[in-house]
Parts: sequence; structure tokens; C-alpha cells
Amino acid sequence: MQVMPATAQVIARQTSMSDSELYTMSGNIRMGTWYLSDIRGKLQKQRRARHRRLQRRPQPRPANGRPPAAWKVRFTPKPSPLTKPATT
Repeated sequence: MQVMPATAQVIARQTSMSDSELYTMSGNIRMGTWYLSDIRGKLQKQRRARHRRLQRRPQPRPANGRPPAAWKVRFTPKPSPLTKPATT
């Protein structure tokens, strides 16, 4: 992986590496892997923050304060063709 010189300077400031390590194979690989892990961490933080923000969002309610009837789950099981109808 190759890292651009401007990115290498930012990485060198944040880690204990020097800018000249960009021009060595091992230094470039270390900077590239550090950069990828840094970006991955930032993306994970953004995902977690978005999830928390969505969890805190208030649910819409009508003026009377009760949820609409459409929100209630209405489930009536259909009779299975394999079972005999109940006789009472």
C-alpha cells in the first residue's frame, strides 16, 4: 500500500515515525496499516453515534397521546390444513 506524502506527515505527527520512513517499504506498510486502522475506527465511531442517535429519536404520536391502531400487531393464526378443526 502506498501513502501519499501529505498523509505520511500527518501519520508521522500522530505516531513515533519519521517522514523519511515513507520511502522505505516497511515504513510505508506500517503507515498504510496504521492509516487503515485509524479510518476503520473513525467509521465505527460514526456508526455507533448514528445508532445511538436513532435510538434516542422520539417516536411519533398523535395528538391524543395513544399510538395509532395501525401500530398494534394483529395476528390471527390461520388454521393449518394438517390439523383437524376443533369440534365443540
